[in-house]
Amino acid sequence: MHKKNPKNLCLYCFSELDFRRVCKNCSKEDDKTPSPPHHLPKRTILNKKYVIARSIGEGGFGITYLAYDLLFERPVAVKEYYPSGYVSRAPRTNDIILNLRENAPQFNRGLRRFIDEAKNLSSINKLDGIVSVLDFFPSNSTAYLVMEYLDGISLKRYIQKKGKLNTDTALTILHPVISSLGAVHEVGLIHRDISPDNILITRNSEVKLIDFGASKNASEDKSVSIVLKQGFAPEEQYRTHGVQGPWSDIYALAVTIYFCITGQLPPESIQRLYEDTLTPPSKLGADIKPKQEKALLKALAVLAKDRYKNMRDFEKDIYGYPSRTTPTEKKQTTPKTTKNKTTESAPKPVKNVEPTETVEYKLHTAKNEKTSVKLERLSGAKQSTEIGKRATPPPRKQLSADLVKNGNPNNVRTKKVQRNEIRKIEHIVKNEQNQDDIPAPEVKKQSLLSKLFSKNKNDDE
Repeated sequence: MHKKNPKNLCLYCFSELDFRRVCKNCSKEDDKTPSPPHHLPKRTILNKKYVIARSIGEGGFGITYLAYDLLFERPVAVKEYYPSGYVSRAPRTNDIILNLRENAPQFNRGLRRFIDEAKNLSSINKLDGIVSVLDFFPSNSTAYLVMEYLDGISLKRYIQKKGKLNTDTALTILHPVISSLGAVHEVGLIHRDISPDNILITRNSEVKLIDFGASKNASEDKSVSIVLKQGFAPEEQYRTHGVQGPWSDIYALAVTIYFCITGQLPPESIQRLYEDTLTPPSKLGADIKPKQEKALLKALAVLAKDRYKNMRDFEKDIYGYPSRTTPTEKKQTTPKTTKNKTTESAPKPVKNVEPTETVEYKLHTAKNEKTSVKLERLSGAKQSTEIGKRATPPPRKQLSADLVKNGNPNNVRTKKVQRNEIRKIEHIVKNEQNQDDIPAPEVKKQSLLSKLFSKNKNDDE
């Protein structure tokens, strides 16, 4: 396979330049404009395979670059930990230098948070609505996080161009994010910074949630740093001892939906504690169904105790999905009646459709759906699709035919086979999870960064 020369790489489309330094593909001349002094120079090679093209974003704690992966020949986004105001860059070596020795504690705290962001993203990789992490390594006395490159615009900019959206369009756009956040919360993480700025719509019509720099483990009981985005944060994020959990992300997501369909933000949560002046979206001209508005207003409740406790329940109500408790209740009441019928008279499998549909539907929603999400993250889309096919309930007409052909799936033998299959799936997931850690970074002698990495590695073990 022909390997591209980084010196002859077009920094616009990543094709090759000809002898005139003009791209053979896009016909643009070589980009010779200098980078800002605190940025990595163009064509810098990181970790022996990532060629820096240009900066595509900069915040208070990091710089994000568009780069090219020489190994897999694809564009990627490389995020560099660079706390502005605390550090500067050495011009010849590209190393990060502390401006003052007193800045070391703040630099180290931010670096640990950056490392935690990489770990959190790696634990939820391959979800449809979440940006995927590809690599993580130390270099230049700092750390780098490599993610998939998303070519598109933020949801905030999309609304600025299109204007406010109708409810169906907004919910269609946000569905991958809502569904993926349910899986994120199930592994114990909360995002804490959901807003239209951090939701990207790509040219391929994909919707992704980005920027997990403020994410944390929901099981942590100790006080947390105050990280919030005004207008989107719930009241508990304004307090260092506020109890945060999935309900915190639900509030921020509900504000995002409110903003999409009304074009304006609700009053800040901290102000609503004293006087709640929230206007329902229907009174602002939004075309929303009464049940959807009821679910949205519950998610926007000021106090956490009045909100949804998990994303799955909010998703069910806002999209009008059928209740998941109904199949379980049916399963508890039907076995006795069906058992009496089979003992008193000859079995009629064609008419006994409802219990079969109930059992299959329960397996789909309770066990295999959850496992399917994990397998998609750990073992690839192919296995996830196969498991999903086994878990999807067949139509009612097909159920009748299957009952005649294969007998009643409610019998003891069929249930035993289903339980064994679920155990096998859970065993696969458990084995894969043990292999889903970030590879250990290269250790450099007498390096503050290497000590932090080794400490985090020992914590994981």
